[in-house]
Amino acid sequence: MPEYWHWSGLKLTSNGPPLEFRDAIFAKANEAKVHIGIKSPWWYIFESVTPRYILAECRFFKHRTCTHADINLLEGDRFAWAFISRHLCGDPVRKMYTRPTIKSIRTDKRLEAMVEPDMDEDIFDLIGSDFLPAKLMSVLMSASPNIKRCALRALYHCDVFVDKTVIEPYCQGGVTFLEKRIQYWAKKIVQKKNKSFL
Repeated sequence: MPEYWHWSGLKLTSNGPPLEFRDAIFAKANEAKVHIGIKSPWWYIFESVTPRYILAECRFFKHRTCTHADINLLEGDRFAWAFISRHLCGDPVRKMYTRPTIKSIRTDKRLEAMVEPDMDEDIFDLIGSDFLPAKLMSVLMSASPNIKRCALRALYHCDVFVDKTVIEPYCQGGVTFLEKRIQYWAKKIVQKKNKSFL
């Protein structure tokens, strides 16, 4: 264990076998729909979109007979993280905190002006099915992977014609967790039948 380690708010300990301790944490993470990736032995990345994006790291340390797990939120929604962390600790949580429902608003210039590559994912709650796909497609070129995922999800729900040739490149090559989520929404768009406005 490092001599000067700054522990996060979520620290779990066990005096049992380290592999069983790790497996128990992973089982709880899987129950909360958390994807687990490995950075190196005993250093893992937790990611989830339930529905907000969460990125956390989990590191294991051994000190004498005790195994410690330090799980730290790196990026994402703190309310969704609070639910996941309570679940990892074994606290009885009936359901995940849900934000008050924000009704989508009619598309206008103000909403279109908010859509940009550096926008917050909460803005997507305002986007309704009448939003012009061209504005969302422009975001796909330079946005972060999480915003691309949100943009593709919003495009899937658009009632307006979506040019599928622009979407098709996103249907391939998903390696990371977010790339696979991007690929998921891209495939749903390509498979969706466009509505006819004749």
